[in-house]
Amino acid sequence: MKLFNRCLPLVLAALTCFTCSREEAIPSEAAPPMVRFTALAGATGPQIQMDRNRSSDPPLIQNLSEEMGLSFFQFARREVFENTLAYYTWEGQKSRAYLKDLNSGNITAIEDLCGFASETDTPKEIRGLYGGLEYLVLPYTAFPQGSTPETRLRIHHPASGSCTDLLLAEAGPQGVLDALIQQDLLILYYRRAGTDEPVLALVDLPTASVLTQVNPGPEWTSACLRDSELLMFRTDGTYLAFHTGLLQFGESGPIPNFPAQAEGLFRTRFSGEDLLVSYIYQQPSLFFAQPAIYNLKAGAFAAGGEPYLPLLQARMEQQTGSRPLFGQFDADLETGLIAIAYVKGDGTPEGGVVITDFEGSVLDIVSLPLVPDAVYIREVERP
Repeated sequence: MKLFNRCLPLVLAALTCFTCSREEAIPSEAAPPMVRFTALAGATGPQIQMDRNRSSDPPLIQNLSEEMGLSFFQFARREVFENTLAYYTWEGQKSRAYLKDLNSGNITAIEDLCGFASETDTPKEIRGLYGGLEYLVLPYTAFPQGSTPETRLRIHHPASGSCTDLLLAEAGPQGVLDALIQQDLLILYYRRAGTDEPVLALVDLPTASVLTQVNPGPEWTSACLRDSELLMFRTDGTYLAFHTGLLQFGESGPIPNFPAQAEGLFRTRFSGEDLLVSYIYQQPSLFFAQPAIYNLKAGAFAAGGEPYLPLLQARMEQQTGSRPLFGQFDADLETGLIAIAYVKGDGTPEGGVVITDFEGSVLDIVSLPLVPDAVYIREVERP
């Protein structure tokens, strides 16, 4: 089984905004706001959810494999968006989707989307599964007899039970390479047949129709959504905005030293011109990446543009006697608080989450029975 075949390059679920300057960050000696987070573990075993709700309470541990009845096919993907945890899995014509509301705890499980597994009219193979709050989308390849393979979408609206098919006539043989759903809008990334040019297609999900196709150019590497703007990042050190409502290009500008992103689509946090990115360490290094804030208008880092993980590591070692190694992270841009997953550096399979800031202060250490492979800030409660 190839579990979570595409890792998210950045943190998921755009929730909050950044309004404080670096000078307004909470001093390390002051009591910081309480950070409620969800940490996930289980890259090679049962899926585990670990919630920190109040500083006075021990973390709540839940076995998601049992609670959600998770059963994976060959391919699977995990995603968190708008306080929803989703697992998608597929193989051949078979598919399943599991969604959990992290606030209410309500679970929805969908087996065999649109009865796709029982269709025998034309051989088909699912290439992925993507979801949002209202829709689920299956990109697939159809193999009609005597004709070339076709790239198609099966769009499912669980609330009504409707299923709609959409042919992507201009998609090349690789099919849909990535997708992102925001409310009724679907963004697709594929390569154009014949030319191999990158294409970002905007699809209206209620009508199952292609609104437009954006040609970001050969220098394009990645894109994300900021409300109604599709922001495209390029290897020439610039970015370009496209208004998904007006269907026209908007502002653009230079972004020197903007961290390289993996090719495709991603979610991140925004506040105005600020967005959460990964500051990449020059290798070889004990550290790979740290959270940082990049301001598109200024074309510079607003916070986290200099290494601070070595200082955080040294401070944690002084407090705990163990030198940690750091993993995935999330950040609340309004307060400048960061949650970073860590593992003890002594070889034991133990770790937790450290609450810090862009100065590497140790604000709180939450020990967990498993090493998290993802962490998501859900709320920051001010004292």
